[in-house]
Amino acid sequence: MEYAHFSGNMDISPVDIHIWEGGPVQTRAEALNVLSEGATEGLSPVLSAKVLAHAEVREESVPTYLENGLAVPHARVAGLPGISLMAAYLPDGVPWPDEASMADLVIFIAVPMSQVSDYLFIIRKIIRWHKSVPCAERSARWGDPANLKAELQSILS
Repeated sequence: MEYAHFSGNMDISPVDIHIWEGGPVQTRAEALNVLSEGATEGLSPVLSAKVLAHAEVREESVPTYLENGLAVPHARVAGLPGISLMAAYLPDGVPWPDEASMADLVIFIAVPMSQVSDYLFIIRKIIRWHKSVPCAERSARWGDPANLKAELQSILS
């Protein structure tokens, strides 16, 4: 596992970062499933299922599409050993929740209940970074999983 450490005024625990390198994802439900699996890799099946269930409930109540192609589904669950995220660049986009909100960057975050303030700090950093990348550069920068991981590690350190 590789971890990104935060610097600055906040004392935030390391974040376990994974990048989806599988095939195309067509639906929000499919994205939630594969990305939650990656974010909970190595955890018990019961805890992994709980993370996915929490994320699905959250999506049904309020979709996590933020803006300009970014969706950040998340689950806050007791018992997680730390914050973990799984990111996917999906150049064709995924309806989040519908065709009016197509997400081409989806970052799933699994957060222990004890680290909710860390999660909020992470979200702010991700949004700021995402806004700084012009749409025309996304494919070149994020189409390579190693580049996407390096950028996430950089912004979260």
